[in-house]
Amino acid sequence: MNGWPGFLKGALLEAVAGNASQQQAAAQLLKDCGRQVEWVSDQLGFIGARIVSAIINEAYQALQEKVSSKTDIDTAMKLGTNYPMGPFTWATAIGVKNVYRLLKKLSIEQPRYTPAMLLKEEAEQ
Repeated sequence: MNGWPGFLKGALLEAVAGNASQQQAAAQLLKDCGRQVEWVSDQLGFIGARIVSAIINEAYQALQEKVSSKTDIDTAMKLGTNYPMGPFTWATAIGVKNVYRLLKKLSIEQPRYTPAMLLKEEAEQ
């Protein structure tokens, strides 16, 4: 299950289970708690964290290229795309170091996840 801050608050949880009986038991437990489960393959970052990290990374790239300020990028993404929060606010909520570590691991096999230099610098502070 993805335990990043904010990811456990929604109605849907991503999870991995070894067999059908484990999935059934977990799904029933979550249903009893008013939650739904989405079974995903056991891949680094699952779905949500992987995609949100890529969005955050792109926001840092845009900041690095002086496209706009952190505040303006957050506002544009929150109000313009109806995201629950802007990418920099999300990065702060999740933890910039957590985002950086995931991107760094993902980039070993997929260079498109290479962390932006500004993200790396912020994570290393």
